[in-house]
Amino acid sequence: MVFEAGCIVHIKNYQFEDGNGHKDKFLLVVAVDSEHLTFIRTLTTSKQKLPDNKVRHGCCNSVDHVFSFYIFEQGREICKNKYSFPKHTFVYYQNNVLELSMTDFLAKRYDMEIKGVLSDSEYRRFIKCMKNSKDIKRGIKAKINDLVSV
Repeated sequence: MVFEAGCIVHIKNYQFEDGNGHKDKFLLVVAVDSEHLTFIRTLTTSKQKLPDNKVRHGCCNSVDHVFSFYIFEQGREICKNKYSFPKHTFVYYQNNVLELSMTDFLAKRYDMEIKGVLSDSEYRRFIKCMKNSKDIKRGIKAKINDLVSV
């Protein structure tokens, strides 16, 4: 399986890197470094931490840096193949963006299915949001800036 930037992958029984259990998860490939065989990923969640009337598709970075996340609205087509998440789906940036070895990740032999690749405009919006987030570690943010010219 080959990943590309913007790829949404559904993984059955994803094992969390901290060893704290496993469950079905959607993984979003932020960037791929084919030279070093690594990729930057973030996980999504359907756990909503804000009132329904505040759910709006796109970037949510507060000016006071209290929160930073991206929302994919339920049913909104976000991928080139018209894929949409079945529920409101959130990417909370804090402690959720990691760089992983492609070789080590694929060696885990997860049951994976690529659901789609973000449309170019959706991917640009997502990356711009990440670049403006104070919750992305500097090392990862620098790599995103180097790997992705948006």
